[in-house]
Amino acid sequence: MNYHIEHHMYAAVPFYNLKKLSRALEEDMPKRGNLLKSYQDIIRIQKRQLYEPDYYFDAPCPD
Repeated sequence: MNYHIEHHMYAAVPFYNLKKLSRALEEDMPKRGNLLKSYQDIIRIQKRQLYEPDYYFDAPCPD
């Protein structure tokens, strides 16, 4: 899903122009993270919610 975010932000852009769009937006897009780290965070949060049902994770907004 290389251009998934771009596709949803600009749905009218044809698929064959998504690569160009991605390059044009590159500086304004959040940096790609580590997928394994994301899954580890999700599991950690779910485990905590088992013991603290009122706990929620307030994700910081990327710069």
